[in-house]
Amino acid sequence: MQRRMLEAGPLLKRDGTLVEKGYSQGLIKRLNSGFITEKPKRLRGWECYHLLSDMCRFNISVSQGRGRVYLMLSLFDMASDKVYSCLKSENADSDKLGDELGGGMVHMMGKRYEITIRNKGESTHIYGHVYDFFEKTPMLFDFILRLNPLSSIAYCDSLPKRESLFYYTLKSCCLTTDGRVIFGDREYLFPPSAAVSCADSTRGAFQGRWTRRIIGAGGIVEGAPFGLNLVEGLSNATTENAFFYAGHMNKLENISIQVATVNGKKDLKRPLTVIDGAGRLKLLFTPKLKGEFRIGGSLKGAKESYVAGNLQGTALLDNGRLLNIANIPAFYHATDASF
Repeated sequence: MQRRMLEAGPLLKRDGTLVEKGYSQGLIKRLNSGFITEKPKRLRGWECYHLLSDMCRFNISVSQGRGRVYLMLSLFDMASDKVYSCLKSENADSDKLGDELGGGMVHMMGKRYEITIRNKGESTHIYGHVYDFFEKTPMLFDFILRLNPLSSIAYCDSLPKRESLFYYTLKSCCLTTDGRVIFGDREYLFPPSAAVSCADSTRGAFQGRWTRRIIGAGGIVEGAPFGLNLVEGLSNATTENAFFYAGHMNKLENISIQVATVNGKKDLKRPLTVIDGAGRLKLLFTPKLKGEFRIGGSLKGAKESYVAGNLQGTALLDNGRLLNIANIPAFYHATDASF
């Protein structure tokens, strides 16, 4: 697409199609799910947060499919090279996510677990507990994420099948992070001086097979905050990417996340490369720990892969300056599901 949206207003027309397609820095379009014409007239989408520090990574994802909501949690202990994961689900008699990307509140509660994601404009409070998180060991977590509005990109597009099938995504990075995870007798700290987060919020009316690959990272590079949250897949979303440095958005052309293959199968234990069509990005993602979820039910055999690692390479700024990136915390996230 490569078309920048500048005018604030509604996302959808009354016939359920998009008013316009393209990207914007931050959210300027307002979603009204009452205008969705596809049946069932219910939003689908997710809220996903990746919390990054040198010693630990923590992922939390809430996905809403056909009548069910899924909670996925992963804790990556980078010092001991161990991954702990947990999957919960519940029936969705009503919309759990709401219309507002990166806003409002998401709440899930079931047997031995409860989580809340409370968005308050420039900050997000994520807290909860899972008393049987891993092998009956309890986990508690509490985080405050502070959003820099200049370090986010939003985009919307319809799907090839028909114009009334659409998605609207907000991707953020460089979120200052303050919090902790208590897992059994261990405590993992995420201090603001050494931890950042990336967030992915998506809503839409979509059907069929859904495949996406994401590379995200954050840290201090040459004295200033650097972050990216790149996506490949999702119709034309490959063209709607950017990286951020010192509060400035650097728009990219098509990006490519290249996964190594062994005997015809993708091998996520090997380094991944990330490049863009204009040669501005030359990045290498070195994996260290991998977690995986396989989901049945309403998502029809979905597979979610999370890989914790580090990112290095170069990135060319809009002003012509070349950044050298040296081993900042990063993640790879791949989804393959049917909605």
